[in-house]
Amino acid sequence: MLKEVIFRMVELNSLYKNVMEFDLKLRNDNTFDEKLYTDIYQQFETLFKQWETQDFIPKSAFISCVYMVDILAGGNRFWSNEIRTRVEDALIAMQELITNIDNHPPYPK
Repeated sequence: MLKEVIFRMVELNSLYKNVMEFDLKLRNDNTFDEKLYTDIYQQFETLFKQWETQDFIPKSAFISCVYMVDILAGGNRFWSNEIRTRVEDALIAMQELITNIDNHPPYPK
């Protein structure tokens, strides 16, 4: 019940579907779908804010996150410079979301 309430704001099946659709467009069509990326990013942003105070995350959300990072980090020799730059920027944004989950960095400054 608690898990259901916490993660109700983001439909995890929809998130996974969006990530896979984004991958298809990027890999098959060599296009960066800005609207779809923004939707995915906002879904992750909502989840990551929730995760800052939680000791667990749903497996499906974690898998979607791993896929998204992998998609962005994978690269493609057929992309234009514009697409490459946009993908790099998106990867950096995702990495920032991930590293900001924990407000206590593992290494002292």
